[in-house]
Amino acid sequence: MKYPKDIVSSVVRKEARVDVALKSTIKNTKKSREDDSSIVGFVNDLNLSGCCLKASDVIGNPGDTVRVTTRMSVAGVEDFLEVSGVIRNVKAEKDPVTSELIYFHGVEFADLQRSHSLLLHGYLFEQVINEKR
Repeated sequence: MKYPKDIVSSVVRKEARVDVALKSTIKNTKKSREDDSSIVGFVNDLNLSGCCLKASDVIGNPGDTVRVTTRMSVAGVEDFLEVSGVIRNVKAEKDPVTSELIYFHGVEFADLQRSHSLLLHGYLFEQVINEKR
């Protein structure tokens, strides 16, 4: 048996994602000002650089900017996280129970404020610790 001469690697994701189910309000900022509607969905998984949004409607297309607002608790203190991000991919799947389509949107966060970054760090740290119990 020989060692390979070359090794190829690629980065798939910057950080591991944590499974969550955070009810959220999502607004596509590319839609016209007349269409001021937001969609209620869920943050399905989360990490420091992005999330997966789950909704019963299409939120937008790859390249669209969205604003996500959700409530999270860190050390027993509730706070709101409001972040902007860019949709990187959209995938539709049939719900196994209702047979309706569910849309998953991969979102990369953009320009996180320091306070939001600290909130995310604390929240994710708590989730990881709770998973290991």
